[in-house]
Amino acid sequence: MANFHDKLVLNKYMLSLFGIDSIGKKIIGKKGVEIFTDLKLSVNEGYTEEGNTMYLQTLISHLYGSEQLTPTMLQTYDENIVRYTKEISENREKQITWKYFQYLSLLFTEVYLDKYFQNKVKLLADLNEYVAEFNSKLTLTGTGKKKDKDVFTASKFTLESLNKLAFWNATGSGKTLLMHINIKQYLHYANHYNQHHQNKVLLITPNEGLSKQHLEEFAKSNIQANSFSKSSSGMFSGKEVEVLEITKLAENSGDKTVAVESFETDNLVLIDEGHGGMSGDSWKKYRDKLSQTGFAFEYSATFGQAINASSGAKKTEFTQEYAKSILFDYSYKYFYEDGYGKDYRILNLKDDDDRYRKLYLTANLVSFFQQQLLFKEQKTALRDFLLHKPLWVFVGGKVNAVRKEGGKEVSDVLEIIYFLTDFLKNPTVSIQQIDEVVNNKAGLVDKKGYSIFETSFSYLLEQNLDAPTIFNQINELVFNNTTIGANLYLDNLKGAEGELGLRVGDSDYFGVINVGDEKTLYQLAITNNVLGTEKDFSDSLFKKINEDTSPINLLIGSKKFSEGWSSWRVSSMGLMNVGKSEGSQIIQLFGRGVRLKGYQFSLKRSTGLDDYQKPETIKQIKSLLRHLETLQIFGVKADYMEQFKSFLEEEGLPVNDSSWITIKIPTEQKKIVKQNKLKLIAVKESENFKRNILVPLIYNEKLFDGKLIELDWYPKIDILEKKPSAVALTKNRGFLNSNHISLLNWNAVYLEIQNFKADKSYHNLSLQLADLKTILQNVSWYNLYIPAHHLEFTKYENVAIWQELAITLLKKYIEQFYLFYKNEFHSNHVEAIILNGADENFILEYDFRLNTEEDVAQFQNKIEELKTTVLEPAFSNIQIASEASAFDNLLHLYKPLVYLGKNYQNQIQVSPIALDVSEKQFLDDLVDYTLKNQESLREIEVHVLRNQSKKGLGFFTDGNNFYPDFILWIIRGGKQHIKFIDPKGIRNSKGINDPKIQFHKVIKEKIQPQVIESGIELDSYIISNTSYLEVQWKGHLSIEDFNNVNVFFQKENSETYVGNILLQEFLNCPHQTN
Repeated sequence: MANFHDKLVLNKYMLSLFGIDSIGKKIIGKKGVEIFTDLKLSVNEGYTEEGNTMYLQTLISHLYGSEQLTPTMLQTYDENIVRYTKEISENREKQITWKYFQYLSLLFTEVYLDKYFQNKVKLLADLNEYVAEFNSKLTLTGTGKKKDKDVFTASKFTLESLNKLAFWNATGSGKTLLMHINIKQYLHYANHYNQHHQNKVLLITPNEGLSKQHLEEFAKSNIQANSFSKSSSGMFSGKEVEVLEITKLAENSGDKTVAVESFETDNLVLIDEGHGGMSGDSWKKYRDKLSQTGFAFEYSATFGQAINASSGAKKTEFTQEYAKSILFDYSYKYFYEDGYGKDYRILNLKDDDDRYRKLYLTANLVSFFQQQLLFKEQKTALRDFLLHKPLWVFVGGKVNAVRKEGGKEVSDVLEIIYFLTDFLKNPTVSIQQIDEVVNNKAGLVDKKGYSIFETSFSYLLEQNLDAPTIFNQINELVFNNTTIGANLYLDNLKGAEGELGLRVGDSDYFGVINVGDEKTLYQLAITNNVLGTEKDFSDSLFKKINEDTSPINLLIGSKKFSEGWSSWRVSSMGLMNVGKSEGSQIIQLFGRGVRLKGYQFSLKRSTGLDDYQKPETIKQIKSLLRHLETLQIFGVKADYMEQFKSFLEEEGLPVNDSSWITIKIPTEQKKIVKQNKLKLIAVKESENFKRNILVPLIYNEKLFDGKLIELDWYPKIDILEKKPSAVALTKNRGFLNSNHISLLNWNAVYLEIQNFKADKSYHNLSLQLADLKTILQNVSWYNLYIPAHHLEFTKYENVAIWQELAITLLKKYIEQFYLFYKNEFHSNHVEAIILNGADENFILEYDFRLNTEEDVAQFQNKIEELKTTVLEPAFSNIQIASEASAFDNLLHLYKPLVYLGKNYQNQIQVSPIALDVSEKQFLDDLVDYTLKNQESLREIEVHVLRNQSKKGLGFFTDGNNFYPDFILWIIRGGKQHIKFIDPKGIRNSKGINDPKIQFHKVIKEKIQPQVIESGIELDSYIISNTSYLEVQWKGHLSIEDFNNVNVFFQKENSETYVGNILLQEFLNCPHQTN
């Protein structure tokens, strides 16, 4: 299973559509590929004013040229996702905001279903063409390294295998909401391509508890759903979701079962906990039958573990099946790597004798108590991190499991009860053990000899709590007990099925054991001299355990709550009865244990937050958060921990959270900042475009001069054609004439455009049907690329294409029309402000993270040296590695700046993001030029500031937020020339008329006049790290042509470009060229 991630051929096919080659490569790891890095930034979460997701523009701006996925197609998919999201958010307090991995899951589904419903035969051909490439590259990768039998070969897709998609998404990653959208996506494309779904929509769950949860979630999402009933008439089939437990499917109908044959086979089937039934029983066969001629979506956090637990032919069969059906892989290793959920710490004990085991459990109890104490005393300070009252959990495969030790029947649960009893009844011994573990004198070490609890009790030590005080407070906080020396009791709660209660004396219950056969466990405990009684009338303790007011602090349970139980409280997890067969279950439970709401519901631990997410108080509270945002994991027996570690290693996760260390490096602002003399520009906050301006839609061809709408319909047509994919060498240009337009369904067009206006939140745009017709009757504003035969009047099927073309063209017209007036409004409401030290562009410190499992000692020494010298006046530069340095750029407004090459990802990480090579090159060139030309620059003052992406100064260009990398000030006399500099590649720019290139005109003509009286002149420049010869779209444009629109090449213009930027206005001369 360790390499199952690398076998996901369908997932890798989808990545290839985005220009990402991941065959034979790990997505993360030392020699892996990092995908969608820009999408991961939290600033992409949410929606634009125009009603798209923020992700769309990031995707489009970073998308390599793709014939498979054009910006138009991506925008259509995005608009669908937003529409569905609004529909399932109507009954919620606010609209759902997707995390990047959730968005990509939905986007991949859009792409797949569009291809699937348009032309299954063409999709099959494309997939099998990719399978051939996949197998070929894997074989080459394995040559000389693996035995031939170990090289995975994906079998070909078949038409029958195309009707299932699986999502391998971590517990806590929002699979339920994805399922709701998936239903809408499937029904949309079925209707869109006239393949209307007529049969049932079925959700198959593992148990009744989970079915009930799903019904509640469907209600929140405004989706009709009910429990399946054999007596229902079928009147609402396909109109509502019917929820059914897998245990109720059988060969023949009975009192509590329904025969699979009583269903037809063309249902839409959703399968929660999709790994269920993969152990060899008949459940998988039953559920597959339900969607044999329909469609299925499966969801699980543990597909990999389930496949690994199988063997022989079944393992081979499942590997092939899920390698070709897992559409999106966001299993736990990716979830953790991205900073989501709690951190975790594996407390693995070297020795496992009775004395050390008691010390070990005492240490875990004290660690849990510290979490409880922190939550109680620091609740207000940590309020925004949405933490919940800590819960101590013991989990395992079989809670009732009994083994013989010394001729006596024992079990893990009884060992826990014995330990708790001894702890409570022997205060003297317990206090001594508390003192040993808190003060690191207990001798509890791992296999390498390191103390496993060192630094674990910092909060208790800071509070100067001695061992007797800790013992008393444990009684009070953990056991709800104030009578020292009272007995522990185990009660059989007859009014709560499957529950046993734990209490001390007559105090409130502090613990609950939740099992399938509570009577057997109760009798075993009583037989082994555990005190207890039977309670005839009692409420369930487990049902209210998620409430912070619950008195329950300890939960012992098994499989009964591993599937479907959800809690934010788990903070310490003990493992019982862990064997190889429990892999899926333990990883699921682990996933539930690391669930975290996070700061302002980000789902991230504080160390995983982006810099601009972190609150100002983070420095003061991070030591407190460390304890509450870390899941402590320990085992009743040491061999359980070894098995658990092997699960994590198979999943590709680090087996200990202590491998990365962090070194903080302060920054220092230059004196010029405190003088408050540098000016900047900003949009006036008092102005509101949507409130102040009404925009009537009209035909205005001048708005498209030099910016024609381009619509390439070849990728869409390519899906329709049955021939193999091929990029047309010469694409046919066409247009919709009056004959095409006369055949359109204008009521449908008008309704679609009104919905588009609402989705985009263009509330101040007024439009009329007549104006839409006028716009479409003019053809000068767009270029349409489409095979000529699809514009001919030979097939009625072409009318549907013209309808879709008309709607798409009108949407693009409206978008460009509206954004023109919005940008014009903002450009006309700019003012001058004074830059001060509180500006978002001034960072307070850097976080250097080092992986101690790598050879980083030399790097660490250099960074420690940086920490001690950076604030000294003489500080200049420290070379951390061959392609990593921290330096003081003489012209920059704070020091240091940090540069980090691409080869250190698994050794060094820096936050905020370090400079890349082209950014550093620009800064170096700037300083070099000023030092060499001091005479010509003697009357000029030069300053530069890095402009932080997403939170610095941005401009709106062509629907994109544009954040130039640097702000450059050139001061002479009373005038300040402010220049926005963006070192970037232009290989994928939209030609010379790309909005970011033409922005130099906008800033000069539109914005500068508003601040000229403040003594400000503006300009913008692109510094291309793409060489002139590598710009494939340049055509007949010369280097001078590029220079004339403020584009300079770092290679070809290396000697002159800085001088052109600095001296152009003062010398009143044209651009110099080499």
